[in-house]
Amino acid sequence: MGKFANGPVGGPGRTHMGKLNARIRRRGAKHRAGFTLVECMVGMTVMLVALMASLMSQLAASNLLRASRETNQAVMDLKACMDEILVQPPASLPAPGTPYADDTVIAAYTNLHLPGEQIRVDYPGYVAGGAVPNPLSIVLTMTWNDYAGRERTLTLSSMKTQ
Repeated sequence: MGKFANGPVGGPGRTHMGKLNARIRRRGAKHRAGFTLVECMVGMTVMLVALMASLMSQLAASNLLRASRETNQAVMDLKACMDEILVQPPASLPAPGTPYADDTVIAAYTNLHLPGEQIRVDYPGYVAGGAVPNPLSIVLTMTWNDYAGRERTLTLSSMKTQ
């Protein structure tokens, strides 16, 4: 009868083989469960690279935020100084001996909010001892040291009429 010598398919001869195959499959499944050491190491390396990239982007974002805050503070100090200058009479602004004399550092804003902060006032077109031009150009230049110790510069310009 050939392959059905022991009976029909699923008969007594086939049942024993089915049990043996099932036992082999179960035993192989136990040995294949989980990850190998190499797979774990590769996975940990990939996670470490991703974590480092994330950390570096967070550090860059933090530095950018700090630089932005410093620049914002510098702009606010420049605007406050310019507002003080614009309420003064034009003839008294560039005169020597005044707080806003030509080409001098304004003492009230030295190291006010930022390290190394200085605001220098300049009046382009004004000649010392001469008449005050109308309109009077006013240029404020602020320098300071940022969080990394680099020197930064910001300029604000305006004009005042008599």
